[in-house]
Amino acid sequence: MQYGPEIKAFAIYPNQYQLIPYNRTGELFSDLFGQPFSEGALFTANQACYEALAETEQDIKQQILNSSVIHCDETGSRVEGKNHWLHTASTLNLTYYGIHPKRGSEAMDVMGILPVYTGIAKHDGLKVYFKYTNCDHSLCNDHHLRELTWVIENEEQTWAQQIHGLLLDIKAAVDEAKETSKTRLELEQLMDFERRYSSIITLGYHENPFFEVWPKPKGQRGKPKKTKARNLLERLDKHRTETLNFMFDFRIYSLTIF
Repeated sequence: MQYGPEIKAFAIYPNQYQLIPYNRTGELFSDLFGQPFSEGALFTANQACYEALAETEQDIKQQILNSSVIHCDETGSRVEGKNHWLHTASTLNLTYYGIHPKRGSEAMDVMGILPVYTGIAKHDGLKVYFKYTNCDHSLCNDHHLRELTWVIENEEQTWAQQIHGLLLDIKAAVDEAKETSKTRLELEQLMDFERRYSSIITLGYHENPFFEVWPKPKGQRGKPKKTKARNLLERLDKHRTETLNFMFDFRIYSLTIF
């Protein structure tokens, strides 16, 4: 049986976009039209679509490379029953996907964006991102707010509550500035936010002291494990520039959804 381009497109959509398996896509056709769409025919249609979109894929990639700010992320996935990582690089309107068995720089190099990107890369703070020194970096405060919420709910720590509130205060200030067509916050606002941030970080260290006992207890190897709260605190301290730069550059804020 021969299928026209519209029928092929109708089969590709539920399979590739709605993630309906091959066999169920065939069942869908049987239920709706009384005519099956074989798995072999769907595979061939997907392959033809993939090849036809090669130029579009490269155009999306180039537009992302040309963007002043991009958001990068990675999440676990399964391919043929094996663990893989789905890597993304996106703007407000475009997303480029790459699938790879590994999470780190090997996958990012193959993807071909971060090795040559020269704008601002916004991400979750995974250490491997900082390997790419040709671009500037910004940390995703959506991730921070989720982690801070965990510390608030499970550890009941004051510093986490305060810095959670501070990030939202900065967001509100940026919102207000943009609504009045301003392109930056007032110097007094910036200085106040930075002062509050430093004060909260200091409080965080008081609430999360870390001591390395010496000599080490018998049987202990390596460094003692730090708590989630302490690790988050140290990241927010070490990368305070990358955490707060959205209040200096509103282009970065435009990619923040928190």
